[in-house]
Amino acid sequence: MPQISILAPTFNHEKYIGRFIESTLNQGFNDFEVLIVDDCSSDNTTKEILKYKDKRIKLIKHDFNRGVNAALNAAFKRSKSDILLFCAGDDSFELDALEMVYNAHQKNDYAALYTPLIPVDENNNVIEELMDGYVNMQNRSKSEFIYYTFLMWNCLTSPGMSMKRQYAKVIFPLPASMVNFQDYQMHIRLMKLGEIGVLDKRIVRYKVPMQNGSQLSSPSQITGMREMLETHALLDEFLTYDDIPLLEATFAKEIAQTGVKPYVDTLPFFWGAMALCSQHQIRKIWGYHKIMQFYNQKGAQEILHKRYAFTFANLLHLAQFCVAQGG
Repeated sequence: MPQISILAPTFNHEKYIGRFIESTLNQGFNDFEVLIVDDCSSDNTTKEILKYKDKRIKLIKHDFNRGVNAALNAAFKRSKSDILLFCAGDDSFELDALEMVYNAHQKNDYAALYTPLIPVDENNNVIEELMDGYVNMQNRSKSEFIYYTFLMWNCLTSPGMSMKRQYAKVIFPLPASMVNFQDYQMHIRLMKLGEIGVLDKRIVRYKVPMQNGSQLSSPSQITGMREMLETHALLDEFLTYDDIPLLEATFAKEIAQTGVKPYVDTLPFFWGAMALCSQHQIRKIWGYHKIMQFYNQKGAQEILHKRYAFTFANLLHLAQFCVAQGG
């Protein structure tokens, strides 16, 4: 059984897939399998893959376009290793990537392991002016990762991320309808399960999305709208976080500001109150809706009054969070 399974979704990567495959075959660490899922490409991606006869390269073909998460689900279902490593077909590995991932997982019980990226253009040239921007994942505490991903934005990346099978079994299968935030959602699920690690060295060359390009994450008006539409489902993932001491440590400043502490029986209300402290309007709206939904539950008014002296007058006051601090 191989030591590492590389899960590699690909779609219309004819120009890049050979570079990705060769970056795996050139590794010094060679005890791996690569499960490439061609999500019904319309170019010659499949032909390029079939040029490689190495038995470690395993092609899975979708008969119609299903999406990134569906491709990852298919690869995970066929994978055999205890360590799972993610990399898209238009990205590639540095020479010592697999060895570093394997050694890190042997030494630590990470729920997920990440790497800062090397940003490259269409021709695999390093984009020097973006290098600093792709080193924003320095080893923070788990509490800091949770704080940032909930109140601000996604500070973790999926190219080169890896995890042990025991944790993957909890988060798979991934929801096929999540598009732009599919990796963001994985990060949130994984943070709940255990510790997060970040490699010191960049091990993945990441092809930066071009403005209005074909990649799902390419900057465009549609991409921005899709992210807005997915935000509420994304933030719902936090509602399962129930480690009270961790939440108290993570949101100490916001708890002091709002007077809303986390309790097992008021967690949706707590998360709603924390979201109102965000600088992002879409998060505030999500938070307000969670408070509304909790307030409507049987016995909720009594619980909220007991825990926080919260009344209908306080509910009326919450709307100003979305007006005065909107952003």
